[in-house]
Amino acid sequence: METIISMETKQVNSLCDFPVFKTQNDLTLCSFLSSKKQIDLKKGEILFLEKEQYKGVYFICSGLLKIYHTKSKKHEFILGLGQKWDIIGIDSIISNNPYPHSVKVVSDAKAYFLSPDEMLELFGTNTDLRFGFLKEVCSNIKKIENRITSIVNKRIKGQLAEILLVSSDCENNYAASVKLSIQDISKLIGTTQNYIYKIISDFTENKLIKIENKKIKIINSSELSVIANGLE
Repeated sequence: METIISMETKQVNSLCDFPVFKTQNDLTLCSFLSSKKQIDLKKGEILFLEKEQYKGVYFICSGLLKIYHTKSKKHEFILGLGQKWDIIGIDSIISNNPYPHSVKVVSDAKAYFLSPDEMLELFGTNTDLRFGFLKEVCSNIKKIENRITSIVNKRIKGQLAEILLVSSDCENNYAASVKLSIQDISKLIGTTQNYIYKIISDFTENKLIKIENKKIKIINSSELSVIANGLE
């Protein structure tokens, strides 16, 4: 049976809550953002495929998505994870190119979706907002660079610790807010599910995590951070 990493997420009440909009005091902009409704993204749903024409931007409120390239019909190279506060697809409106990668929903999620016309309306003459989105694109590129660096330089144990921490609520010591299967973890790291189970067993024995109702909870984030940073 599939083991799940599970986390709870604080509710995002409005598109205005996203950091990229936090410093904006434009009443017209706030009214525009507040009028948008959250949409449900179901597990297994593909938001878009690489080389597909740009159709809009997703502002993720909860859940987990995987960002990947498809080398063949049976093999994926996972570039990273999308979760709360991430903006998916923004690089395509900046570059005016098709989507550079594919995105699939790993666990049920909620998001706001803005079409190309709505994004252009957002930008308007607001230089600060355009700069904020450019910073978001740079942040996304940095995440992918870090992912590749992690693959090259970290042991599998360190990569797993990093994934558990990234997939958890940074405000406390316990896993909350997303679901990630062992199968997806193994694809993300590039190893077998059996080996992931072995490391999880080691983490449990050393009281770094615990399993309740087939869900993993972090109980020692400090020690996991040491392992994730390769300092053990």
